[in-house]
Amino acid sequence: MLGHRLAQAPKPSESKLRPTASHKCFHGAVAVGSGLSIDDRGEAVEARPPRSGIRQVKREIRILALAWFPAGEGSLELVGVVFRGGLWLDGFIRARACREPGVLERDLSQAVRNSPHYGQIRLIMSPLACMGVKLPFDAPILVEKTGLPVILYASSSGGVKPFGLSSEAAATIVAESCAFWRKPEPLRVAALIAGAVKNM
Repeated sequence: MLGHRLAQAPKPSESKLRPTASHKCFHGAVAVGSGLSIDDRGEAVEARPPRSGIRQVKREIRILALAWFPAGEGSLELVGVVFRGGLWLDGFIRARACREPGVLERDLSQAVRNSPHYGQIRLIMSPLACMGVKLPFDAPILVEKTGLPVILYASSSGGVKPFGLSSEAAATIVAESCAFWRKPEPLRVAALIAGAVKNM
């Protein structure tokens, strides 16, 4: 994933909030998929389409930022924070999931959909690794199961890879969410909370 060449995304217009940092997008963003999902009974069902059409990045766009850490053999503890842009914390999601492919995406998507903030969340943002554990889920599957676009963020390079939205929109959203740090504030806070939960 990190081997892809990065391309500089165009800068937002002057009418939008000026980003505090520049971010790049990976080429070859993966399409959402076939339009089918697997329900809890193992049957193929029509998936909810992603919430596309983020034409204007609002300053207080609701972002669900993820973090995780090992929680026993074969399990992960998943922590999500709902942030208004890069400004302030609006909510919290926590779930424990088996690392088995397909099961983790199902459990995480259920936690997201059951959140009282689900109706206002516009996208999911995730690092490529957290606390020594590489990205544990399949982003296109998570897009299909939650109906939300996903942005993967590479902390080492500041690169982003979007699923379910354009590269330009993804780069702008990441830049706008860097309120005080070069790293997006939602991801920074999610990692801090995950670390605190791990040490409880």
